[in-house]
Amino acid sequence: MSNKELLINRRHVLLGAAAANTLSLLPRGAAAASGELVIANWGGIGTEAIEVAVSGPYKALTGTSVVVDPSGPTAGKIRAMVEAGQVSWDVCDATSAACLELGRAGLLEEIDYDIVPKSLTLPEFALPHGVGSYAYSNVIVYDNAAFPDEKPVNWADFWNVEKFPGRRLLRGDVTAMLEGALLADGVTPENLYPLDVDRGLRKIAEIKSHCLFWGSAAESIQMLRSGEAVMANTWNSRAADLVTTSGGRYSMSWDQAILQPAIWVIPKNNPGGREAAMDLIKFLQAPEPAIEYAKHTFVGPLNPEAAAALPEDLRPLVPTAPENMDKQIPMDVNWYAENYSTVLPRYMDLIAS
Repeated sequence: MSNKELLINRRHVLLGAAAANTLSLLPRGAAAASGELVIANWGGIGTEAIEVAVSGPYKALTGTSVVVDPSGPTAGKIRAMVEAGQVSWDVCDATSAACLELGRAGLLEEIDYDIVPKSLTLPEFALPHGVGSYAYSNVIVYDNAAFPDEKPVNWADFWNVEKFPGRRLLRGDVTAMLEGALLADGVTPENLYPLDVDRGLRKIAEIKSHCLFWGSAAESIQMLRSGEAVMANTWNSRAADLVTTSGGRYSMSWDQAILQPAIWVIPKNNPGGREAAMDLIKFLQAPEPAIEYAKHTFVGPLNPEAAAALPEDLRPLVPTAPENMDKQIPMDVNWYAENYSTVLPRYMDLIAS
C-alpha cells in the first residue's frame, strides 16, 4: 500500500464519526521507577502544550510527574544514550524514520498493544517500536508585505527568485528539503519517491545564494519576523502560530506540503520503566489530551476519535483537515529510514560550501 493510500485515503477515518466504545484510557497504574517520566521533544510550543495538556492531568491521575526535555530526540542522540547505557528519556517524540531505524537496530522497546490499544492511532501507525501520535507537514509560509499581489504558494514559486525575490529559508537538515526541490524541477507527486538525490541537490544549489538555513523551527519563524527572509519551508505548527498571531501579515500554503507522522517511541531500558512509559503513551493518545495538544501546536491527531472531535475553527490550521489533506504529499518514511544517513552528509556539504 502506498503512502498516499496510508495517509490520504484514510481521511474519512480521521475526520469521520468518532470511534464508539473505545477501550478505557486510564493508565494501568505502573509506577515510574523514579516517580517521574521524561518526555523528549523539540521545544517551543510543543513543550508548553505538554505542560498544559499532560503534565498536570497525569500527575493528578497517577501521582507520577511528567517533565519535558526540549533538546530534540534525534536518532543519533537516542542511539548514543542506549549504546552507552545512560538513557535519560522515557518517551520520545520521534520521526518515523528514526523509529524504523532505531527499532531495526534493537534500540527501542517493543510497544505492548495490550497496554496501548491500537485503536488510539491509525492501523498503519501501530508500529512494532512506536505509536503514531500526530501528523505534521513542511509547508511554505510567506510574508504578505513582500508579496501584496501574487503569492508564492507552491515549490515552483519558492524556487522562482525573479518573480518572488527575497531570502528564502530551508532547513539545515535534509528531511523534507529534497522533495520541494524536485517538485519545483517538474517531478510529479506520484513519481516523487524514490527521491532523485543528485537532481534534488542540483536544484537546491540553484537558489542556495538566496537561502538561509534554519537550525530549529523557532529560528525559522524568528528570521521571518525580523525581516531576514520573506518565505520559508518550515513546519506547519510553527507557521500556523505565526499566521494566527501576526494580524494577517503572514500566510501559509498547503499546496504540495510534505505530510509526515510523528511517532512516540521508548528508548531501550528507559529510566522510568517500560510499562510506565507505555501507560504514558496511552494517556497521550487519549482524545482529550490529544485535542488539547493540537490546540497549542496545530498538529493533527492520529487518534481517529480525537481527529473527529477537533473544533471547527482549528481544522483549517492542521494538516489532517480534509480540505488540507488532498493538497499534500505524504513522505515516504521507508525511503528516509534506508537513505537518510547517507544523504544527510551530502546535503550538509552542499549548504556549507
